[in-house]
Amino acid sequence: MTQVLRDFPVPGRNDPCPCGSGKRYKHCHGGADNAAPVAAQHELQWAIGLHRQGDFDAAERTYRKVLFVDPDNVLARHYLGVVHYQRNELDAALPLLEASVKASAREPEFHNNLGLAYAAADREADALDAYRAALSLQPNHAAAWNNLGLALQSTNDVDGAIDAFRRAVSLKPDFAHAHWNLALALLLDGQF
Repeated sequence: MTQVLRDFPVPGRNDPCPCGSGKRYKHCHGGADNAAPVAAQHELQWAIGLHRQGDFDAAERTYRKVLFVDPDNVLARHYLGVVHYQRNELDAALPLLEASVKASAREPEFHNNLGLAYAAADREADALDAYRAALSLQPNHAAAWNNLGLALQSTNDVDGAIDAFRRAVSLKPDFAHAHWNLALALLLDGQF
């Protein structure tokens, strides 16, 4: 999950807002015309830094602080869900991750992370749907291909898993986990 935080940076001022509004970030959730969201943005960046360092308690407190000031902050809600997922607190993680997907359905990383939480909750069909949604939005998302492969393998679709792992490796040749997962799937299929 720390890779998730590296792969999904806080948007720049001129980037599309991740809430899905279609506005630039500076005119939506990063707007300078509203002091509360700007302060919340600084807090959010601080929280993401804490999260990256593995200080989940401090990150959680800071994400909650952001949500207190800016209750519609989709990134804070999402990453708070990620913290709960990383702690295996799935009852807390799933509603937050589902809400962030609902608020920003066009963000592939939100779908991918929701898929991880569904898989951890043994909701494989939901995990498959989430990974496929991520891939429909971003077909070159190597981590989502890898996660799809793991979910397919858990449903005994070894051929589908092998195809997904191969896709992940082709997109990101240095993706060690995908190489490992591909090797294991090939072993399961007797191809190694």
